[in-house]
Amino acid sequence: MTSKSAPNTKRSTLLACTPCRSGNGGSKRGEEDKTSCMRVVVRVRPLNETELEKESKTCVRPMDDHVLVFDPDEASESVGFVPGMSRNGRKRNHSVLKRRARDLRFIFDRVLGKDASNQEVFEHTTKSITDGVLNGFNCTVFAYGATGAGKTFTMLGTPQAPGVVFQTMMDLYKRIHECREEKTCDVAVSYLEVSSLIISTHVIISLPFCLKRSPSNS
Repeated sequence: MTSKSAPNTKRSTLLACTPCRSGNGGSKRGEEDKTSCMRVVVRVRPLNETELEKESKTCVRPMDDHVLVFDPDEASESVGFVPGMSRNGRKRNHSVLKRRARDLRFIFDRVLGKDASNQEVFEHTTKSITDGVLNGFNCTVFAYGATGAGKTFTMLGTPQAPGVVFQTMMDLYKRIHECREEKTCDVAVSYLEVSSLIISTHVIISLPFCLKRSPSNS
């Protein structure tokens, strides 16, 4: 999130994935991730050229691998600071004309800073659930964030920095090849886009489907 005057420009992407629960015969890879039904990872992107030109300030700050601060207090740099106190331990005098930072702290399964690569995002999200997919579990991964937060780059990436989707598929086919003597896997792929209540597929000839609400608005 960035802003020069107020923290209202979103610049973080939230990735949620649903690993399978561990079983007696499960693989050790990513075993700590299989003990929960959901894993939430936040990625904070760096400032873009326009934001740098405007000297925008960041409105989120990773404190460590798990804690993210929204609207941080500029005077506090450590996790254990005392609200209302400066870094030297003295009480701060807040100006009545200056908006007080909310300094809200949230804990996630993983927080990735502005220098994190798509490879790191993959390592901390979908890599741990590949075994669950091959064992018959339904697993879902989705990216959530405002326009410009970096969802497309995170999921699709570039030829130089492949995104989560590409790396997940490469890992999946690698795992299928490794277990070809034990099981047979069928892979079906669909690539859909939902925009303005219209569903379009990008794998075969695009056939639009109109979404309509039921009487119950579901």
